[in-house]
Amino acid sequence: MIIQADSLRTKIDEIVDMMDPLADLSSFSKISSSSALKDVGKRLASFHKPIRIDFRAKFGLSIQTSSKPEENPVHAKEQQKTYSSLKFICSKCKKPISEKVAKFCSQNKSKFGGRLYCFDCQKSFEDLTKQ
Repeated sequence: MIIQADSLRTKIDEIVDMMDPLADLSSFSKISSSSALKDVGKRLASFHKPIRIDFRAKFGLSIQTSSKPEENPVHAKEQQKTYSSLKFICSKCKKPISEKVAKFCSQNKSKFGGRLYCFDCQKSFEDLTKQ
């Protein structure tokens, strides 16, 4: 069938107007049964292969040889960051204190007697100086 370029759009509109989507779907369901669709689905699923990405190689990380995280150098750095704030402990309540609080206590040795105290325990020293 030959259609002039000027009348192509008109012809497409006529064909679309003649279409009945519900009738087309019902005729398609008659062509393929549910068992045929299941077979197609199973065949498609049989071709599926899960993707496996070697992230260690991708990012240049060494393979972990030990199950203990502290022996792995990557985890050791993470632990060092985690424990860096815990290396200072309050002399009174034994709670971990930050490096900033410890520095404040060391700068005020005469007030705290050379010991490190958390913020809450430092308040007790302020109360003593007011009396």
